[in-house]
Amino acid sequence: MSHYKNAADEWVKGPAVFVNLGEKHLSGFYACSGNDNQIGYDVNSFRKMQVTFRDWAIEYSDNFIPAEDNFVDKEPIAPNTLLRENFADGSLCNVPASIVNPIWNGIKFAELPYAEDGSRYWRKRGDGIYYLGDKKWADYEIAVRLSFPEPTVSTSEFSVQMRYQNIAMYSKMLKYYGVSLKNGNEITLNKYKSGGNTIEPLQKVKVDSYNDRNIHELKIRVMDKNYEVLWDGESIIKGTDTKEPITYGNIGLKFTDCDINIYRIEVIEIKDEINGNLDNYLLDYYDTKIPDYIIKQYLK
Repeated sequence: MSHYKNAADEWVKGPAVFVNLGEKHLSGFYACSGNDNQIGYDVNSFRKMQVTFRDWAIEYSDNFIPAEDNFVDKEPIAPNTLLRENFADGSLCNVPASIVNPIWNGIKFAELPYAEDGSRYWRKRGDGIYYLGDKKWADYEIAVRLSFPEPTVSTSEFSVQMRYQNIAMYSKMLKYYGVSLKNGNEITLNKYKSGGNTIEPLQKVKVDSYNDRNIHELKIRVMDKNYEVLWDGESIIKGTDTKEPITYGNIGLKFTDCDINIYRIEVIEIKDEINGNLDNYLLDYYDTKIPDYIIKQYLK
């Protein structure tokens, strides 16, 4: 991670990169001085810059906690569970993958401390985006239990992506619903499509500040063309997408300049009593039974 001082003599967060350091590593820092006019600066042709840095203070603490040995998850699996992550095993990447042990691709080591009750959670800092589940998930509900241990900053955003679809060879096929938490009390539902270049705002609400360090629950339901967002059990956003609804896809979690605790993630299938998931794939017949001849044609 990098920081720089702007013209107002304020420290600003710059670009960040992720590297594989392993379980045991040595890390350091690099300091330099200059300005925008010195991009491509050739020290052999121009006067060299000189700068002195003093009073370095380095704070270090080892917070590595290994995964649980011979872990067995004894928590019952609720009916219609598509995915559950309670972080109890202390790992995000141990195999074999299962409904209650999703593999978080791109993560080898994560900060998974113990809560006061002995359970474990994910302390996620910084940036990242991770996808879980099956691209054919249709009607489902995702619940995320979370808290913010420190007040969020203006650049911080946590997003849950629903019905995420992306065909790599066709960038304009990217589309999903996104529910974002920003500015300490804003919850926004947007629809993203066409490679992320088109954002269609659906609804935006303000709630009591969630910078209170308490555990809250964000729950999102998608059923056929309908959507609903609940915050701590209260319905705050509800509606129907009548314009080219996104009707199936997996989930994603996106972190931007975050400092957040994630305690539990659970995805439960919502049973469609009329047509099951077939109407989601056909993009039609949401409220009426699909004719048998169409079902036969689809199942060929």
